[in-house]
Amino acid sequence: MTAPLMADAIYPHLESGFAEPVSQVQRITSPHTVELKDGRILTDIDTIIYCTGYDMAVPFVPAEYNPYPVIGEPPVLYRNIFPINKDPAIRNSLAFLGHGALAFPGFVQHEWISMAISQIWQGKITASFV
Repeated sequence: MTAPLMADAIYPHLESGFAEPVSQVQRITSPHTVELKDGRILTDIDTIIYCTGYDMAVPFVPAEYNPYPVIGEPPVLYRNIFPINKDPAIRNSLAFLGHGALAFPGFVQHEWISMAISQIWQGKITASFV
């Protein structure tokens, strides 16, 4: 078991090259491939965690995964995080941070959500979906 990654703990990973900031995602080209705005193609991608801050738009997500199928309506997300989708592979590999119901404490809430996602995807806690 490892401790959840906190925002201040990412800097050593960036310095060592283990993690790398990337440009904006242009589109998802296949189940394991992402094209970035700068033209780079990333392969062997297993999970995407899309952090929006306070912006609720997700323009690069294919229509079948977009949590906002009707603009202005509430998102189609379980606990405002996980897409409500019949395919368990989608539910267990895509999460949206920043779509919680509370505006504040803002980024502290996002830290908690990212910890919960990590625990759920590791199988340490369960979440009931569709």
